[in-house]
Amino acid sequence: MVSIDASDLTSVALESNGAGMAWGYKMPAGAGEPITIPNVTNSSQVTQITATGFVLFSDGTATNYTSVPPNPGHGSGPFPPPTQGLSNLVTLVGNDICSAALDAHGAIHFFSPEAGLGLPSARFFTNVARVFATESSFFGIQSNGDLVSTDPINIPGGVHHCVAAAAESGLDLIVVDHRYLRWLTQPTNVTVLNGRPAVFSVKAAGMNPSYQWTLNGTNITGATNAVLVILHVRAADAGVYAAQVTNGFDAITSSNATLQVVAWPYFDTNGLSVSGSSVTLRLDGLSTARILEVDASSNMTDWTPIFSNVPSATAIDLMQTNLAGAPSRFYRAVEH
Repeated sequence: MVSIDASDLTSVALESNGAGMAWGYKMPAGAGEPITIPNVTNSSQVTQITATGFVLFSDGTATNYTSVPPNPGHGSGPFPPPTQGLSNLVTLVGNDICSAALDAHGAIHFFSPEAGLGLPSARFFTNVARVFATESSFFGIQSNGDLVSTDPINIPGGVHHCVAAAAESGLDLIVVDHRYLRWLTQPTNVTVLNGRPAVFSVKAAGMNPSYQWTLNGTNITGATNAVLVILHVRAADAGVYAAQVTNGFDAITSSNATLQVVAWPYFDTNGLSVSGSSVTLRLDGLSTARILEVDASSNMTDWTPIFSNVPSATAIDLMQTNLAGAPSRFYRAVEH
C-alpha cells in the first residue's frame, strides 16, 4: 500500500502498482471496488489518495476520481469537481463538507460547491506546514508552531509551539511542546489611592516558569511570584510594570501595565510616635496643590482643627503637645 484514507462512509487505498480500491458505503461487506484514476500510466505518478474523492500526483497536481458510489454529503454527484488550476501541492485532506490542499508555499486551498467556495483558488492562511481535517472544519500547524483554524470556536487559535496533531470526528488532539512558555493571563492597568494596596497578576503556561517583575524596566527586588502585591502604594510606585518569565529554555515578557497613584492624604503608621504628653503624626500622599485640613477629637463627635494650610511636600509630620490626661485621641485629614 502507498496511501490509505477513510471517511465516515468510505475507505480507500492506493496500491504500489497505482491501482485504487474502495470499500464501505453501498458495497458488500469485505468487497473492494476498483477505483479508476484518470491519466495514470504508472504507479509512481500517484502519491496520495483520499476518501473524499481526490488523488495527488507526484508533479504536485491533483484530480478527482469518479467510480466510488455517491456520498450523500456531496449532493447528487460522486464527489466535488476536479482541482484544476492548483499546482505545487504536497498533501490533500477532506471532510463531508469540503476538501483542502496544502501547497509547497504553505497556503491552504479549499474547494467544494457545497461549502459555497466554488473555485479551487480560494486560499486561507500562510506558512502552514501540516493541515488536518475535522468533521466539519480544518486546522493547520504553521512552520513556527502556531495553530490556525477555520473554526475558532471549537479549535481556537492562539496556541503556539505545536509539534503534532490528529483529527477525528468529534475529537481533535494537539500536542504542544511545553518547554516553551506562553501567556495565559497578562497584567492590567491599576488605579489606586495612595496608601491603599495594588495588585498585579500574570499566569504563564509551560515547563517550570520563573517570574520576575519590573518597574519602568528595572527588576523589583523580591518580586518573583506570579502575583505582585504592593501593600501601601506611594507616589514613587507609579509607573509601568511588566513580568518576565524564564525556565532555562525559553523566555517571554508580558505586556505593560500602568499603575496610576491618585494623591489622597493618609496617616502613615510608620511615622507615628508618642513621647510623654506629645504625639507626632505623619501624613503622606499629599498633593501640595490643595489645602490640607487636619482635625483632632477626643470623642469622634466634636472636632477641632489643628492644621489648615497647603503643604509644601507630599509628606509632613505634625506634633501635638500637652496631651496629658487625654485618655484617647482621634485624628482626621482631608484635602480640598
